[in-house]
Amino acid sequence: MSASQRRLLEKVATPIFDAIPELSPRIIEPSKEKQKALSIADSTLLFQVGAYRAIAIYPVDRDTWNAKEFDSESGALTLLREKTSAVALDALPVWVLAASISSIDDQLAAYKATGFPSPAHEASAATLGRQLAVLRQRLNSRTRQAAIVSTDDDDFDYLG
Repeated sequence: MSASQRRLLEKVATPIFDAIPELSPRIIEPSKEKQKALSIADSTLLFQVGAYRAIAIYPVDRDTWNAKEFDSESGALTLLREKTSAVALDALPVWVLAASISSIDDQLAAYKATGFPSPAHEASAATLGRQLAVLRQRLNSRTRQAAIVSTDDDDFDYLG
C-alpha cells in the first residue's frame, strides 16, 4: 500500500466510524501471511457484521475502493464476495452502510432458510435485526434512495 492510499484510509476512517459505530470498525495491519492469504492491503478497515462475518475495505486508488466480505463460522476466514467500485470519498460512508445492510440481510435470510440451527443463531438473528433497523434508518438519513438494499450476489454494488 502506498503512502497516499494509507492517508486515504486514515482520512475516511472517522466518517466511516461515525456511520457504523455499532459494528466496531477499526484499521488493522495484518501480517504479511494474512495479507497474502486473504488478498487484502497491509492497512485495511475491518468491521464485524454479525457473529461470523467481517467486511474489509481498503483503497485501490483515490476514488476506487475494494470491499471483501468474509465468513468465519468454520473457524477460518472464507471469502463470500468481493466488490471493487469507484466511490467518491464523501460517498464512502453510505457505501459502507449499504455493504453492512447487505451482509445483515443475507445473514438473516440464511438463518430463516435453515430454521435457526442453534439458540446462538437465533440470538444472533435478534441482534442483527436490531442493528439492521438502526443502519437502515441511518442510511435513509444519509441518502434519498430507498433503504432496501439487494442481497443478490450479482447486485453486490452498495447502491451503485
